[in-house]
Amino acid sequence: MSQEKFASLENILNNDLEQSSRGGGLTVKQIMEVSLHWLGTGVQYHVSDMHGILAATVHRSSMYI
Repeated sequence: MSQEKFASLENILNNDLEQSSRGGGLTVKQIMEVSLHWLGTGVQYHVSDMHGILAATVHRSSMYI
């Protein structure tokens, strides 16, 4: 995904994700990155290692998207 498309998607989802995440410790950009990475690879533990977060956070983040 190009940076322009990512930024456009971030702008579209920004308000909804901020309200949904309730300050779960990740920014909207991080939620999108983690969710898209997990959807692209399907390997939750790899994604958690790559982003330095818990696997449960990966799972929870993907539920916002």
